[in-house]
Amino acid sequence: MTTVLLVVLFALMFLRVPIGFALAGSCAFVFAFLHPNPLMFNLLGQAMVTTADSFPLMAIPFFMLVGSLMSRSGQASEIIHV
Repeated sequence: MTTVLLVVLFALMFLRVPIGFALAGSCAFVFAFLHPNPLMFNLLGQAMVTTADSFPLMAIPFFMLVGSLMSRSGQASEIIHV
């Protein structure tokens, strides 16, 4: 199982697929390979949405976004000067 996961992951990365999509695609492929029941795909989608609905996980990208916006607009240097 682990070897199949790694082979699919490296094959997708070799095809220049972005890492996030390669990780998701390789996991979905192994999940479909081990559990061919269509009901399992519904559970996989539900687990992905439930996991991404975490407040701390959503705060990290927004914190980085605000930091880059403040840096590009010049507000960060103004705050430092104050």
